[in-house]
Amino acid sequence: MHLTKLLNTHATVHDLGLVGDEKLLVALTRNDYMPDVVFYRKDTAAALDPDQSKFPAPDFAAEVL
Repeated sequence: MHLTKLLNTHATVHDLGLVGDEKLLVALTRNDYMPDVVFYRKDTAAALDPDQSKFPAPDFAAEVL
């Protein structure tokens, strides 16, 4: 997805945090979701393990229609 690639490039160049795609399972209070694009700020991303199966609520999430 081009949007994910653009956001990831911007976040990487400016050392902002982690951009994930639809393969990331986000666990919220009532349901789990797989948004098209998610973003975690640098401080939040530091606590994430790439091997974990569920991730906490992101700082930004987008579903592309």
